[in-house]
Amino acid sequence: SDESGRAAPVPIPGSEFVIDCDMVIQAISQVVDLGCCPGVELTQYGTLKVDENYKTSINGLYAAGDCITGPKSIVDAVGDAHRASNAIHEYLTNLTITPMEQD
Repeated sequence: SDESGRAAPVPIPGSEFVIDCDMVIQAISQVVDLGCCPGVELTQYGTLKVDENYKTSINGLYAAGDCITGPKSIVDAVGDAHRASNAIHEYLTNLTITPMEQD
């Protein structure tokens, strides 16, 4: 751990590897930078305000994950992203997606 008591990564020599991919999305729950969307409406907690379809106050701008909830688990962020992507698909295609029933 570091001086504050938090867990700190420990390098393991020889454990490096390369993954062949087209894109890497960094998602490590750091502070959200809202500089990309000036004028967007925020909640009282400073997160992006979205409606039930994950739409923000800016037409065509959708949001999910920590920027709408604050820090939560990756599972919550992925679930938000899945639902937001369905809403984005509907927006772009004018088709309605019927959500699957959850058990």
